[in-house]
Order: sequence, then C-alpha cells, then structure tokens
Amino acid sequence: MLGDSMTKTVPELLYFDAAGRCFGLRVALFKAFGKDGWDDKRVEYSAWKDLKPTLPLGQLPVLTLPDGKQVTQTDALTRWAGFKAGLYPTDPTEALLCDEVVYLVHDVTTMCPSGKASRRAFITWVSHVLARPCSQHAPSPR
Repeated sequence: MLGDSMTKTVPELLYFDAAGRCFGLRVALFKAFGKDGWDDKRVEYSAWKDLKPTLPLGQLPVLTLPDGKQVTQTDALTRWAGFKAGLYPTDPTEALLCDEVVYLVHDVTTMCPSGKASRRAFITWVSHVLARPCSQHAPSPR
C-alpha cells in the first residue's frame, strides 16, 4: 500500500480518504508542489486494521519523501509543507506566533465540551480568546 518509496520522485502522503487532521497538510502540499508534484494516497477504513502494523508508529498520516524517508506527525508534516510552500515564517518569532495560533485551533477542536450550557460557556471563552492577540490568551475555562 505504501508503494515503492525507493523509486519515488515526489512526496507521497498516506492518509484516510477524509479531510480529518490532514486537510491543512493537503492544502500546503498542493501549494508547495502543485497538483502533480506529490501523491495523495487514500486509505479505505476497511484496510486500516491490516495496514496499521506496517506503519511507523502504527498511525497515519505518513509522508514518504523522495529519498524513501518516512515521517509521521501531522503538525510536523504541515509545518514542513507550509515552509516549502512559503506559508510558514522563516523568522523564529513569527514562526512561534504562527505555531501559537495553530495549537490554539487544536485546543479549540479537542476541548469543546458536551452539554448545551458547557458548550455555550466554551464558545464564549473561545470568542474572547480569538478577539485578542494570541500572546494575551485568556485563561482556559477548565
């Protein structure tokens, strides 16, 4: 399923046939390499059980570079693709602020509580946080 990575001439992304956490990565890869400059290999959920033990760290996504190196971790891959695409800052302080926004989005998408009242309080907190510069975050409602 991973293909013959030793003869690859373009990066190959292996991920589920869904947007998921790789939506931003796919956008950055498209921006960096165009439509035909990378391979977007989609995994069917029915193949996951057999594929999982063959993967580095047993998880997706996996990016296989043209030299055959396989790299995991969505955030690292997205940062690399963003850098290649000119979307990620080269200045360390600007990169730090960029990462702060990215991880705030991760927090927002993973912390949202269930229950109408809790969700309303969380949305109020998120609105408050997003209205300020990231370096002045409001305390979490946890």
